[in-house]
Amino acid sequence: GYGHSTPQTVGGKIFCMFYALSGIPLCIVMFQSVGERLNTFVTFLVKHIRKCFRMKNTEVSQTHLIFIAMNLSTIVLTSGAAIFSYFEDWPYIDSFYYCFITLTTIGFGDFVALQKDDMLGKQPQYVTFCLIFILFGLTVISAAMNLLILRFLTMNTVDEKREEMEAAAAARGAVRLDGDVITANGSVVSGAQETPEYNDLISVCSCSCYNLRSKGKPRYSVTRAPGKISHLLPMQATSTKEDSHSCTDDSASFMQWQNLGKKRASI
Repeated sequence: GYGHSTPQTVGGKIFCMFYALSGIPLCIVMFQSVGERLNTFVTFLVKHIRKCFRMKNTEVSQTHLIFIAMNLSTIVLTSGAAIFSYFEDWPYIDSFYYCFITLTTIGFGDFVALQKDDMLGKQPQYVTFCLIFILFGLTVISAAMNLLILRFLTMNTVDEKREEMEAAAAARGAVRLDGDVITANGSVVSGAQETPEYNDLISVCSCSCYNLRSKGKPRYSVTRAPGKISHLLPMQATSTKEDSHSCTDDSASFMQWQNLGKKRASI
């Protein structure tokens, strides 16, 4: 309401209040519904235009709709301001201000159209234009506001989905160890559970090539005295008892050396 025409009687004021309680929600629902239909029509139109130009991507995103709705709102405001400036003899900035205050439903009432020279009764075409401008302008502004609100509401949801997708991609690329894990000091950690004691010792490789050692723990080393290698030379006929014992000792030493090598390889 601009405020230039107000109810004066008690009955008129009561009727105005009840009429506003039912009329304002209906108007909001109507303009939102029409705005959604307008967005659907714009999406359909833009898709067909892209197909006519043989573009690869014919999808219309929410950002495209916001951009189109804002441009359409600007066109409605600027063109309406030019027409009101012509018929009402207002400066262009005052006409633009009137259009903005009207279409945003602020309605101060400092500028009101159709108030001079009995235009309401003498110029029906201008009255029709005013009605169409207000209804169509409110629809366009409602569509733009609806898109902006949806964008703000879904912004956090989109960010959360992106973070979940990145976390899932990182989890797919991670290395998981199944079964028992052998640490550098020979201890075996069952399953995939990690404890603070073994966090710094676990290695994918079962050998000690990474030289992972725990501070404060004893280090073990195995040394072996040089043995005889006569058993590696061509076999000769030995008939003495001493030679037989020598071969037996060499074989036992060699087997012991092999066993120690296997133990060291498993550490």
